[in-house]
Amino acid sequence: MISTDTTALIAAVLADLPPDEQTGLMVLTMTAYIQTAREAGMTEADIEISLRVLCGTRTKKEAAMRPPAWFQ
Repeated sequence: MISTDTTALIAAVLADLPPDEQTGLMVLTMTAYIQTAREAGMTEADIEISLRVLCGTRTKKEAAMRPPAWFQ
């Protein structure tokens, strides 16, 4: 899901995180990162991918491309 709405973008990334990592500090960090990335001219897709990488989550497409042995 690529979104230009900051709230929707943060919600999409948070949904893939474990509950104990869905903190206010994480939201503040993501908000600051999104603002800085937009000011730097990053595309929305690049921002979302970067957020997922920074948070340690994978996109569904990336996970689907990995062989099952990758996760063992």
